Amino acid sequence: MRAKTPEEIAEIARLRKELKEVKRQLGEEILHHRIDIATLEILCEDYNLDIEAVKKKSVGTKSPIA
Repeated sequence: MRAKTPEEIAEIARLRKELKEVKRQLGEEILHHRIDIATLEILCEDYNLDIEAVKKKSVGTKSPIA
């Protein structure tokens, strides 16, 4: 094991904090995606639509939900 300089220790702490934030943001994006998929499934079921047809039709369009 090698000794670390104060700058290296600070950089490691900064990178750990940044990694934690990136993981949090990724988790939120995954959650939002799952909510979008569940909403689509419910709407398709309620309106008797084929989910695959709706997905194909919506490819390339931007979701109004942000």
